[in-house]
Formats: sequence, structure tokens, C-alpha cells
Amino acid sequence: MKKKTQNKQIHFYLGEEDEQMIAAYLQERGYVVLAYANTQNAPLICENLTDQTDFSVAWRKFWALETLLSEVKMVFNEKRNLYFVDNLYSPTIEWQRSIWLKENNTVSRGRIYYQTGFYTENGEWIEKNPLFGQSATQIFQWFKKNFTKSELAHGNYVGLSALALAQEGGILKAF
Repeated sequence: MKKKTQNKQIHFYLGEEDEQMIAAYLQERGYVVLAYANTQNAPLICENLTDQTDFSVAWRKFWALETLLSEVKMVFNEKRNLYFVDNLYSPTIEWQRSIWLKENNTVSRGRIYYQTGFYTENGEWIEKNPLFGQSATQIFQWFKKNFTKSELAHGNYVGLSALALAQEGGILKAF
């Protein structure tokens, strides 16, 4: 019997001050921030969550324990001539930040996401490094403790600046 793929995600609306708090927590826990893509067949460590490199975007990054960097897999995209972090096979947490469109008084939803393992081509379930699973669980618990769910945020987690925007008539976009 096949094991069901275990994945976890949290949707949110956060501002820059929230991202700074998250970044400090990640650094304390031994995490580094990785670029979404780059020209080398190796993870590219970013300065921070919003760091924008030539081949990455500020809105999408990956988090990885520095001690597990050697387990991060890259996949080559011939069309774009870039290597991308392969989140399916890597001990990484995907980060997609909230996008603030100040001219429209709008914030789009962000998320964090990870998978605990994957299936091989033969149908065998492979669990990712247990250290990753434990640490990712702790990050999600911390996130839920430090941010609150709000109906103004469509039942998702929200930071103070996004909540204030919604209370003042701003739009928190669900997609």
C-alpha cells in the first residue's frame, strides 16, 4: 500500500516587518535562504528573504538548514538555461512572499510549503531527512504561534500591517 504524500502549507498576508521577524527566527535555527534559480548546479545562498539576484525573484525563495545543504537537489531547465531548486526531492521549505501593490491598496496571498518525502519511479516512499522534518514542523508551529488567522484574511494567517490594511478597506487577494 502506498503511503500518502505528506505536505504542509500555510497561506498568509505579511508585511516587511513580519518578514524581518521570520528571517531572524530562521537564522537562529540555522536556516539559509536559497535563490529560486541560478546558473550553477548548486544552491545559491541569498542575503535575505527579499534579496533579488540576476536569476531569482524577490517573491519566491527556499529555506534550507545549512547542515543539509548538500542534500539540496537542483534541476536544469533547458528552455530557460537555469538550474532550479527541486523542492520535491530536497529538504527545503518553499517561501512565496505576499506582494504589496500600494497603488491599488492590495496585498496578494503568500505561502510556505514543504513535503516530508517523495515516491521513487519504482513506487517506493522515501522520507526526507528526519532533521528536516522535525525542524520544518517547529517552524510551522512557530509561525502559527506568532501570526493569527483572520476572517479579514479569508481565514489565513495575517501580520499586523496587512491586518491594518484590511481594516482600513484595503484588499487582501485570495489568489
